[in-house]
Amino acid sequence: MKKLIITILIILFMVSIYKDIYYGTDLSSKNKLVPAPTEKLNVVSFEAVKVKLGPGDTVLTVVERLNPESSDLDIEKVLNDFSSLNPNSDPERLKINHFYFFPKY
Repeated sequence: MKKLIITILIILFMVSIYKDIYYGTDLSSKNKLVPAPTEKLNVVSFEAVKVKLGPGDTVLTVVERLNPESSDLDIEKVLNDFSSLNPNSDPERLKINHFYFFPKY
């Protein structure tokens, strides 16, 4: 009985090696893009306004001027939105008489 089981296992092993060598492994399914999980995406809920900075202007003062009805602005959100609109600008080192994009909510 042991010889029969060992013989069957050897035959199965040889068949799998033959198929792997002859047909190869199908890698095309491994390179396919997998759809992203369906979850809520952060949708941009503001428009960009181009503003020329004057003396004493900061990110927060300009955003407060653009959004007078919004009294509960989240500072972190404002700074993140500003950074996404101006990727090469540091919000803490703005230059006077330069144009920047600011979020208008």
